[in-house]
Amino acid sequence: MAEKPDNRWVEISVEVEREAVDDLVSLLGRYCTGGAVVEDRPAPISQEPTTRATVKGFLPVWDAETLRKLEVALLLLGKVSPISEPRVRVLEPEDWAYSWRAFFPPQHIGQHTVVVPTWHEYTPQPGEVILHLDPGMAFGTGLHATTVSAWPRWSA
Repeated sequence: MAEKPDNRWVEISVEVEREAVDDLVSLLGRYCTGGAVVEDRPAPISQEPTTRATVKGFLPVWDAETLRKLEVALLLLGKVSPISEPRVRVLEPEDWAYSWRAFFPPQHIGQHTVVVPTWHEYTPQPGEVILHLDPGMAFGTGLHATTVSAWPRWSA
């Protein structure tokens, strides 16, 4: 019987000062499958702007040789650029057909309306109106600006 392939991935994540993002993206792009991902979350308006970003790259878990080369390259880059120590973690396979649902909990809109995806159990509070609607590519989350700005008039 053929051995089942290991379809896990290794995520390499590094925090970096903004001026070093391009160097890190170039390095991870050289070693990682599919290049690099930059996660740059802007600070809320009430806070000072962030000066750091997180850069991630991904390798198949079975490619230990490339991971070792990348770790050495990151160590050398860290000598000349302000980067954090890399965080390395193994990502287990996920059934993405369903796992995205975790990011769409019931959403309160206005004072009385709650958009509830059909896979959630939700007990309404007195006076709440429940709208059972699954989020999709066209609509359904209740988070679009036109929905949020319109709800206060509709749910008064």
